[in-house]
Amino acid sequence: MQLATYFLSRGDDEHARHVFEDMEHERPERLASIREELLGEDNPDYWEVTDRGVNFGYLPPDRRARVPEFFAWFGNRIPPRREIHDPDAGVALPRRSVGSKAAGGSGS
Repeated sequence: MQLATYFLSRGDDEHARHVFEDMEHERPERLASIREELLGEDNPDYWEVTDRGVNFGYLPPDRRARVPEFFAWFGNRIPPRREIHDPDAGVALPRRSVGSKAAGGSGS
């Protein structure tokens, strides 16, 4: 799906559609989980002390902006994003599920 955002950010809808066609039969819950992870990761650095150093879940802003476009192709098969309101920020933020990697859980 990260590859699809790369293609979309360069105007290559045809190759992004190939990624969609490969993923369109995945479980809706899995697709929603991936969407939340892609939209929720805002740190380009990997948080764990390892040689890895790169956070593979991070998308630069230009590609993150394409995530909703890609997931719109799945139509209503994927549950909508759940949001919570952050009164300090004055905006709605995505809700991270308890078991998700984004919330520090195992992700399974």
